[in-house]
Amino acid sequence: KDGREILPSAPQYPEMSQLLNVSYQYFDEGSRKIGEGNRTEGLADLDLALESIQKLQDVYPLNQEAALLTLRISRLKDPKKFADEFSQRIQSAKMMCKSRETQQQGYANLLDYYDIEPNYRGLKDLIYQVEGEDDIILPVTIKSL
Repeated sequence: KDGREILPSAPQYPEMSQLLNVSYQYFDEGSRKIGEGNRTEGLADLDLALESIQKLQDVYPLNQEAALLTLRISRLKDPKKFADEFSQRIQSAKMMCKSRETQQQGYANLLDYYDIEPNYRGLKDLIYQVEGEDDIILPVTIKSL
C-alpha cells in the first residue's frame, strides 16, 4: 500500500486531504447536474474534479482514492469509451501480475477495478487466480467477494 494511501502523519496530509475533498465535491456536483440533464455544466465540474486530482497525483501518483475517483469520472463522462478501455486496463494489469517487478502494482490495479466494476465478467476469478500464486505478497485482502 506504500504510496497508495496518504497517512495522517504525512506533512502534506492536510493539503492532499483538502484536494481530495474538493475533487469529491466537484464529482458529486457534476454527477448531479448530468443526472438532471445538464450535461455541459456537469462535465465542467468533472473536469474541475480531475484538475484537483491531478494536483494530488503530482505528489502521490499512486494514490488509490484518486485513481478510483478518476475511473468513476471517466465512466460518467464517456461510458462507452470507459467500457472499451476498462477491458484493456484489466488485460494490462493481468500482464503486470506475470512479472515479478510489477505484480504488486498489477494486483492492486485489479483490486481497484473490482471496486469500480465488481460484476465485470471474470475479474473476480482473475483476482483469485493471482492471489493463489505462491510468489505474490498480498498487500490487502478482498472483502466479501
